[in-house]
Amino acid sequence: MRNFLTIFAVLIAFSTQAPLAFSQGDDQSWLFERKILGVNSLIPIADINGTYEYDYAGAVARVERLDGSPFCTAARVGKNLFLTNFHCDYDCDSTQFSMGVEQGKTVAEKVTYLCKELVHKTEEFDYALYRVELAPNAPQIEYPILTLSAAPVYLDQSVFVASHPSGRLKEVDVSDECVISDIVPVLTDSGRNTIKHMCDTEGGSSGSPVIDRQTGHAVGLHWGGKTDLYNMAIPMALILKNLKAELPRSTFSQLKVVGLGRSGN
Repeated sequence: MRNFLTIFAVLIAFSTQAPLAFSQGDDQSWLFERKILGVNSLIPIADINGTYEYDYAGAVARVERLDGSPFCTAARVGKNLFLTNFHCDYDCDSTQFSMGVEQGKTVAEKVTYLCKELVHKTEEFDYALYRVELAPNAPQIEYPILTLSAAPVYLDQSVFVASHPSGRLKEVDVSDECVISDIVPVLTDSGRNTIKHMCDTEGGSSGSPVIDRQTGHAVGLHWGGKTDLYNMAIPMALILKNLKAELPRSTFSQLKVVGLGRSGN
């Protein structure tokens, strides 16, 4: 209880004296730590325009308050569904998801979806799934839908993470060092079963999909990290198993899923 009150007090003080604190999970220290591992490998997403990675990253959105203030990252995982972290759950009525927030795109190419309903969330796997609707007067641009993979991850798997670090325009780590570094889920103090990756992120990257370089499928959901050591992600296989158990079949079928066999998509 004392820890909760301390964090609550810090949040109140910070919200009245400084800009928005970007979410980044790391047990109790997630509020302010950054997770750049060695040399900063984050680059503007526009720098890889014309690549498969750029196309896959088109499904990544910025999570914002209705006034446009950013605080997390999400991915479009169904025609009207977005996936982000549990700890990014602000308030559906006050949340929107904006796509195309990147260097090289005009304001007219920004497509915003308003949160309509929290479909399901769980702290154990640190995910929240939302149903959305297109904002009034939004341009009729169809951004990609990300495929979620239940396939097991493997050591040194080449991945990339596109996100909105510190709420900036979309950036990405596509360096050679951006790999899965530990495939055995470790139970953290906060109760999350997490694997480790070495892709650079910052506060605001929470909710970013960890995407396999070869297939373009999301194999994890980034949620936090240990400064100068590693970053952390929930295996997508665990998230999909939980979603399949918790969602009505009609809702689960709206996700683009691979690796679940005949009973999956």
